[in-house]
Amino acid sequence: MQTGTGAFEAQHVVLNLTHWDAAKLVAPGLARPLEREVRRHPDAWAACTLYLGVEDVFGDAAPYHQVLLDAPMRSSGGQAVFVTLSRRDDRLAAPEGQRAVTMSCHTPAREWEALSDAEHDERKGLVADELLGALARAFPAVRTAHKPVVMPGTPRTWASFTGRHGGRVGGLPFRFSTLARGYPSGALGVPGLARVGDTVFPGQSVPACAWGARRVVTRLLDPR
Repeated sequence: MQTGTGAFEAQHVVLNLTHWDAAKLVAPGLARPLEREVRRHPDAWAACTLYLGVEDVFGDAAPYHQVLLDAPMRSSGGQAVFVTLSRRDDRLAAPEGQRAVTMSCHTPAREWEALSDAEHDERKGLVADELLGALARAFPAVRTAHKPVVMPGTPRTWASFTGRHGGRVGGLPFRFSTLARGYPSGALGVPGLARVGDTVFPGQSVPACAWGARRVVTRLLDPR
């Protein structure tokens, strides 16, 4: 295997990459199965996010929350928002009297690709407004709380931050149509080469990625 720092030999190579990114990395002769996956599964989840430094109005609330909305948000299409609060005593995350809050929701990656810069910036502002509104549903005092840090993120943000194609961060939409096309298994038809991650069956979440990785390792170690 040839890398930017030199060549090395390995019995097995496991790529923790989406099929879009893996297809760009491997040699042309090894890219065909990945290119087939790109054609078979052109869609994937990206994420919209919001990072807050906010006055502490959360009391003794638990650190992790999921806010379910009555209707999808216009900016992202998401209807469920994941919220993480820093600990009240964590001075590395936020100064005294404030909390660091991380919020995220899924959004279809391809819906952001054709936006002009002006359209993207307008929609990014709406992401901040709608995610703040979702947080205020769970914690109404957030509406009037002091917010020294308000940083929204979009698939473009994630493409720049992670290097993932199109900012894809959350696996494939788990729908019947996705399963009918054959959800990627991690096997690439090349001895010793496989792929893991949230775009490999069974998909997103820590338990799902761990299960998918175990399946791939089992196949590599016992290819029968």
